Amino acid sequence: MSFIYRNLAEVCIFFILPLMLFTEFFTGQPQITLNNKNKDWYNTISKRITLMPPNWIFGVIWPIIYILIWISLFILYRNTDFTDPTRNYMIDVITILFILNIITNKMWTFVFFRLRRLIIALIMLIFIILSSITILIIFGINQKWLEFGLFIIYPIWCSFALYLNISFVIISNKINK
Repeated sequence: MSFIYRNLAEVCIFFILPLMLFTEFFTGQPQITLNNKNKDWYNTISKRITLMPPNWIFGVIWPIIYILIWISLFILYRNTDFTDPTRNYMIDVITILFILNIITNKMWTFVFFRLRRLIIALIMLIFIILSSITILIIFGINQKWLEFGLFIIYPIWCSFALYLNISFVIISNKINK
């Protein structure tokens, strides 16, 4: 069982995450998700948000975050003895949470920008933040401080994204009244 799981873990960490990083870097998300109608909507609302960063910031910060996440998980997987039957299930929980987290992260972009379902996107962001914090807690409990330090920027940035998402909900409701 652990041999198969190790392969799954390695597929996730060595293939899926770098692939996401590659596509994130070269597609310029979230710009790729905006058609002309959505660009007008996004620009109208984003101009009214007090702490809204320029759009290019998102194209810079996300690849950095994904690199830090990848390094964090790489170190975690590389320092885990998967043949040890007494090992705790920290890796299992982190892997499952991370897979659910990153799938939700990728779906958030579509739900927010394409579908403009701001409340659903808000709920998705809350899940992303809570699952990221849970991963951080597991790192802390298991004294994986390097992994913790590399991973912490992710829930911090997502918390800022939560502020932006809430701002979009509030401003969008004012505009639509």
